[in-house]
Amino acid sequence: MSGPFGPQGRRIEKPTHEEELERFTRAFGFQPEPEVQPEDIPIERDLAVGEKSMLESYYLRHPSARPKPKQLLKNMGAEVAPGTKAGTIVEKLLEQLKTLQANYAIFEEKVNALEAKIDPCVESHGKNFRSVDGECVKISPGHLDPAPAPVPPAGMSKDSEIVDGIMNKILAKGKFFRKTLILDEPWQIVS
Repeated sequence: MSGPFGPQGRRIEKPTHEEELERFTRAFGFQPEPEVQPEDIPIERDLAVGEKSMLESYYLRHPSARPKPKQLLKNMGAEVAPGTKAGTIVEKLLEQLKTLQANYAIFEEKVNALEAKIDPCVESHGKNFRSVDGECVKISPGHLDPAPAPVPPAGMSKDSEIVDGIMNKILAKGKFFRKTLILDEPWQIVS
């Protein structure tokens, strides 16, 4: 009869420790060692019992190195959700606030460094001069200013009555169509 892991074979019986010991003494002629009888040895104690640990001794010598006790807000406050108290939320918010403060300090340093970075040609020659390859070069006024917004074409207005009228007619008919418009004064429908 075949089992789930293949055909069953003979059972392999392993000899016990005593049988192995007998076989070994017959084969090699050694006598087994006598069993060790436990003596009345006192139990070893912790070496630091009654003495301060190395860490505690260090903190006694250097009190400023001792870590400050952590504020436990976890179990404080009202229960805001099943198994969650308000204290846990406040703890997480405190950690996020500390991270934000550290990030703001880094950001502030970068802004201060950027503000301190001034082109030496601006200080010595004027605001229309820039340092290019170590030389002060004059650039045209307004060249570094942002580009102005484009001027809208004449007749383009969001509040145009003509566009509103055309769109109302399209929506009233319930269908859209294509028309070509000339957007000059006055507007004309070409096709």
